[in-house]
Amino acid sequence: MFAARPNVVWLEGWVKHPGAFERADSMTVGQLIDYGEQLRPDSYLPRADLIRRRPGSDPMLIAIDLEAILDGDPAADMPLQDADRLTVYSRDQVER
Repeated sequence: MFAARPNVVWLEGWVKHPGAFERADSMTVGQLIDYGEQLRPDSYLPRADLIRRRPGSDPMLIAIDLEAILDGDPAADMPLQDADRLTVYSRDQVER
């Protein structure tokens, strides 16, 4: 488990540099994965998972379409909130 810190989001899974990243007020999923070109060449783009935790409620799982974000679809690129955790998968993980 991780401790919630203000202005921090987490990137994990099949990425170049997993860990905590400072979140700017208007930061989106697309900006997070673009920061340092995080995606590996064989990342599974149709689905990533965003876990959103809010005090006093159960965690929420939000499916993210990285392919749509990379194609420039603004409706697919959602804003991040403090303590959000984005998990990216490899094609091999998903195809098993």
